[in-house]
Amino acid sequence: EKACIAAGVKVCQVMGSSVNSYGEDQVSGYLNLRAEPKWLEKFRGAVSTDAANAGGEVTSNTVSTEDLTQYIIDTSARLEAKQALRDRIRALLESRQGTLNDVLAAERALADVQGEIDSMTASLDAAKARVAMSALSISYASDPETSYSMWKPLTEAFKSFGRTSMQSLADAVNFVARTWPFFILGLIVLAILRVWWMGRRKKA
Repeated sequence: EKACIAAGVKVCQVMGSSVNSYGEDQVSGYLNLRAEPKWLEKFRGAVSTDAANAGGEVTSNTVSTEDLTQYIIDTSARLEAKQALRDRIRALLESRQGTLNDVLAAERALADVQGEIDSMTASLDAAKARVAMSALSISYASDPETSYSMWKPLTEAFKSFGRTSMQSLADAVNFVARTWPFFILGLIVLAILRVWWMGRRKKA
């Protein structure tokens, strides 16, 4: 946005912008502007590079042009008609024909026509400037993999708490499943040894 403002309104115009922050390390936003094609081409390349260097990414980058050909043709024709009317009114005033009321009415009409001419001229110039420029819409966001804040380790720990707990429980179940046959076998061996030992004591 600063680059567009620095370039001047004849080269670039900011149409809209927004920045949204989610915590300390998550940022997203968009930028809409209209600029000359050559300047816009350089700007698009610089934006992608700057976003990557800042640990973010450009999520969308769209350029469009506006077809105002018919509007310019129609406005130019109406402007020429108004200019011709203005010239006729001026000629009438210069001839000094008619009554005082006629002259006053002609002066008011001239002022009205001149106001319309000025407005149409400004609109026509703006339309021609818009045709000479391209519209750019950019959306960008910080990269969650590279962004970092002081709370991120704790946040990640809470996120992995459930997964870690379930994994530990699964490991315990697997351990029991692997060892219980040996436990049963050990009990059987102990029972046999006990019976054998008791038999020896009775004989003694």
